[in-house]
Amino acid sequence: QGNGNYRDVNQNRRSDVLFNPKVAEFNIRAFYSLIQADGYNPLIIKGSKFTVPVEHQDEILKVINKEDLRELFLNPFSLGELINSITDHNNLSLDIAMEELLNLVLQNAGQETQADFHEGYWTDHWTYNLDLIESYLSVFPDKKEYLLFEDCSYSFFDSAICVNPREKKYVISNEKPIQLNAISENDTKKAMIASRANTPNLLRIQNGKGEIYHTSLISKLILMVLIKFSTFDPWGMGIEMEAGRPGWYDAMNGLPGLFGSSMPETFELKRLLEFLLSASEEFPSHSPKIPLEANDLLEAVLHNLKVYLKNENDDRDFIYWDSVSSAREKYRYQIRFGFEGQENSISLKE
Repeated sequence: QGNGNYRDVNQNRRSDVLFNPKVAEFNIRAFYSLIQADGYNPLIIKGSKFTVPVEHQDEILKVINKEDLRELFLNPFSLGELINSITDHNNLSLDIAMEELLNLVLQNAGQETQADFHEGYWTDHWTYNLDLIESYLSVFPDKKEYLLFEDCSYSFFDSAICVNPREKKYVISNEKPIQLNAISENDTKKAMIASRANTPNLLRIQNGKGEIYHTSLISKLILMVLIKFSTFDPWGMGIEMEAGRPGWYDAMNGLPGLFGSSMPETFELKRLLEFLLSASEEFPSHSPKIPLEANDLLEAVLHNLKVYLKNENDDRDFIYWDSVSSAREKYRYQIRFGFEGQENSISLKE
């Protein structure tokens, strides 16, 4: 627990499950649920907060016989905050041990990893997540099907910071093209998130006004592959630094402005694709579901690939890039407030 950058905390936790198998899939769920629907993630990872549903609050308060503690459960809390609130509470003496109370609370609480956007979207953060999966499967190979296909508790981090389309960030400066202001804050989305009483930074359906959208890990992996594949540069080599930040190497901070792209992420994408194809062969009976908006992007990419392979035009690389980039921008515009809620089943092999 504690504050740190997404990449740094992720790297440092890759071996947790090897040292202590009781960690299980905790880190996988935490870091993949922080991935946004646009393929990026917040920078600052904080400690976990807990929330107790009203029906479970009654159970806890009945056991400890302290109705006046209900106010402690009105807002998300850390364990430290809970302990301090109890110990600082005037004229309060627990009828049970503090450890017993904490166990009771944890058994009835939901856990949420806290995070903040802070600054920029980096090109490489998503690449470390597969390490978490591989470490987990090296300890629990028998749980692969459940992990990928059956556990549908994964969510999406919701942020008001959006990646701008090319028409807003491609500008002429000193008579040269440059990429500036790659991201911006959507005021309507910011107000929508602020209005939510619970888990405000979890993506909703019905364009942000409905229930929290949950899905399987395999579906999140498919969406990640799709978005990154649609973000290749005009040469089809590196993945574009389209969101204002490069990879981990700080000396490359100027490259996004110069339309930079990165090859290491391309190799990571190939690695992730091979993992998905292997999973599809191992569990052929599953047909993962993806949001309808993502399915439209998938069909657009597949269509443009077919056109590209038949196109003998010298500009076919640019034509493909422009068409797929437009499809990606359309997808991001459609999901700027959240998914509509409709899904489509797909075949991984196909």
